[in-house]
Amino acid sequence: METNRYFVETNLKEFQPYQANDFEKSLENQLCGNQTFLKELRVYPAVSPNAFATPFGQVYLTDGLVMLYHFNKNL
Repeated sequence: METNRYFVETNLKEFQPYQANDFEKSLENQLCGNQTFLKELRVYPAVSPNAFATPFGQVYLTDGLVMLYHFNKNL
């Protein structure tokens, strides 16, 4: 998980300004419904199923984690 966190933190500047893609929007819709407790949801390509959240409401997932839980509420 630390490796993935390092990857995300060191590469966030490359993704600014960040535009959420349809995959992330549909996943956020499916997980949150009409609730807007998430400020931002990002999915990064990675083999390992890792994730971390910031205290500001951002959630960073890898697509490996999304596939592991099959897009369900356990995410």
